[in-house]
Amino acid sequence: MKRFLSLKLFLFAALALVAGGMNAEEVTETLDFTSSDALTSYGITVPESGKGTYLDDGVEISCTDALSIIPTKGTSTNVCIWHHKSNGLHMRIYKGGTLTVKAAGCTITKMVLTGTSLANSLFTVDSGSYSGASASTTWTGESEYVVFSYDATASGNIQIKTIEVTYEKDESGKSSAGLTVTPTTVSLEEGEEQALTVTTDEGYDGTVTYESSDEGVAKVDANGNITAVGVGEATITVTAPGTETYKEGTKTVTVNVVEYLTYVPATSIVAGKHYIIATTVNDAPYMLDMAATHTATTSTKTYNYPKVNTNGKFDGENLKVASDANDAVVLVIDENGDGYSMLDANGYYLYQDGTFTSMSWQTDVPDAYWTYTFADGATTIASSNNFTVQYNTSYTSYGVYSDVNYTVPTLYILEDDLYGDEYVKVEIGALGYATACFPNGNVDISDSGLTAYQVKSGSMSEGTGELTLKQPEGSVIQQGVGVIFKGDKGTYWVKYTESEANIKSDSFLFGQVEDGLTPTPSSPAVGFGHYFYKLSWASDAEESPENAGFFWGAEDGAAFEMPAGKAYLALLYYIGSDVRSLKIVFADEETTGINQVTRDKGQETSIFDLQGRKLSKVQKGVNIVGGQKVLVK
Repeated sequence: MKRFLSLKLFLFAALALVAGGMNAEEVTETLDFTSSDALTSYGITVPESGKGTYLDDGVEISCTDALSIIPTKGTSTNVCIWHHKSNGLHMRIYKGGTLTVKAAGCTITKMVLTGTSLANSLFTVDSGSYSGASASTTWTGESEYVVFSYDATASGNIQIKTIEVTYEKDESGKSSAGLTVTPTTVSLEEGEEQALTVTTDEGYDGTVTYESSDEGVAKVDANGNITAVGVGEATITVTAPGTETYKEGTKTVTVNVVEYLTYVPATSIVAGKHYIIATTVNDAPYMLDMAATHTATTSTKTYNYPKVNTNGKFDGENLKVASDANDAVVLVIDENGDGYSMLDANGYYLYQDGTFTSMSWQTDVPDAYWTYTFADGATTIASSNNFTVQYNTSYTSYGVYSDVNYTVPTLYILEDDLYGDEYVKVEIGALGYATACFPNGNVDISDSGLTAYQVKSGSMSEGTGELTLKQPEGSVIQQGVGVIFKGDKGTYWVKYTESEANIKSDSFLFGQVEDGLTPTPSSPAVGFGHYFYKLSWASDAEESPENAGFFWGAEDGAAFEMPAGKAYLALLYYIGSDVRSLKIVFADEETTGINQVTRDKGQETSIFDLQGRKLSKVQKGVNIVGGQKVLVK
C-alpha cells in the first residue's frame, strides 16, 4: 500500500510539473505588410499603386487574435501603408513617428524585421537588445509591447515589410496587469527629479512597487518619483505584483545621472574656447551636431547637412549640456584676418560645400574660416562666401544660405571658458548652502551674489549650548580659510584678488586645502582630539534647507574623506562632548546660529581630575577625558 501511494504521489507531482511548464506556450506569427490579403485581414485598406493609406494616429489595430499595432504620428506625417510602383506594399514610419507592437496577455521575446534602412541609428526600441543589418533587424527581450521609434531629427522614412513576432502565450487563465511605464530612459543631473507615468489594467487590484538598483545614483519613492543623487547609471524596476486574477508585470527604467555643463550666450569670439550653436525649437535646444551628417536628396544634387543634437536643456537664458555630449561642442581653434575655424571634438573642421547651401565636417580643411556678428540674442555666422548658418525646419538640420530664409541660431560659450583662471566656481545645491575654501589664493566675493558666514566661538557646558553663525565684515576671504556660503541653487563665480584678506581664520570651520582625510586643527589643548562634521541633510528629515546642518562625517565623529576646496567643522572633545549633529537655525529668514539638536547620553564623555573627582568641565592642568589624560594649558 505504501508503495502504491508513493507512486501515486510521484505521478501527481510529475503531472503538476508538466502542467506548470505548459502555462507558457511559445508562438511565432508574422505581420506581413506586403500582402494585400494580410492587410485586408488587419482591416487596413490596400492603397492603389503610387498611393498610401494613412493609419489613424494612436488607434490600435488588431491584426491577429494576440497581436495588434498602434501607429503614432511623426513630426511631418503619419505612419502609412504605401504602395510603391516598383517596391510594392510596405509600412512607412516618418521622422518622429512610432509603431507599437502588442501581444495581449502574452510576453514578446523576439522580433525580426525586414525592410529598408532599418539599421539607421535613429531607429530605436524602448527595451531589450537591438541588432541588425541594412535589410533586417532582430529585437530580443521580454515585454508585453515593443515601441519602434524614428528620430524626430531624421529625414526620410523607415520602410518595414514584415515583422516576425515570437511570444509566450500564458495558459494560466490570469489576465495581464497591463503595466506601462513612461519614460523608459531618463537623463538627469544631481538633485533633479522625474515623475514616472504608470498605468495598469483598469481592474488591476494590486499595488505597484518601485525599486532602485543603486540609491547612490537615483532614489525612487512609493509614487514613482525619481530623484537623481549622484553621477552614474541605475535601473528602476517597476513591478505590478501578481494577484488571484492578474499575473505579475515588470518594467524597467534606465536612469542616467550625468554632470551638466553650462553654456551662456556669447557676445564675442576667442580662439581656443568651447562653443555650441543652438536654436530654440518648442522651448528645447536643437544644437548643430558635430562630425555626423545626413543627406537630403533632390533630383539634381545630393547635399550634406549636419544633423541636430537634442541632448541639452535650457536653464533660463543659459544652455545646459550633458558633459558626455561632445558631439555638440565646437572648439574655435584658430584665427586669421578672414575669421575663425571651427573644430569639433573628433578633429573635424566645419566648411561650406562649395557655393551650395550644405556644409560638412572634414579633417583636412583648417582654412575654412567663419565670421561672427552678435545682435539681439542671435549670432550671424558667415562663411567666406557670405552664406550664413541657419536652422532649416524642412530638413530638421543646419545649412548655409545666401538670404535669411530660416532661423538664425545663437552661439553659446562654455561658462568655465568665459570666466577663465581669474575666477573659481562655487556650486550651491538643493541645500541652499555650500562650504568652501580657496587653496590657491585670496578671493573677493563682493560681486558674486553669495553671502559668506563663519562659525564663531560660542559656549557649551556638559555637551549643551550654542555655536553662533555670523556674517563677517568684509568681502575678501583669506587663502585656505573655511566659510559657509548661502545662496539660491546655482553656479556662482568668485574672483581671485591680490587684496589683503579681511575674512580670516577665526572660526570652528576649517578649510580643506588638499584631497584626503580632514586634518586635525592645531589646538591650545595638547593631546585633545576632535569630532569632525560635514554639511549635509538630517538623515531622518525631509530634504529641505531648513533641515541642513553639520553631522558626523564618519563613525564616532572620526576624520573623513573630503575633496579640496570644501570646509568642515571640528569641535574639541570637551566642547563637542556627545554632540553628533548641529542644525542651522533660522529666525526671521536670517541665519543666526547653529544649535545642538542630537545628544546620545550613552555616548557622554566624562571628565575627572587626577583624584577621580568628576568635573563639569575641563580645568587647567591634567584632566582625564574619556579615559585618557589630557593636558590643558
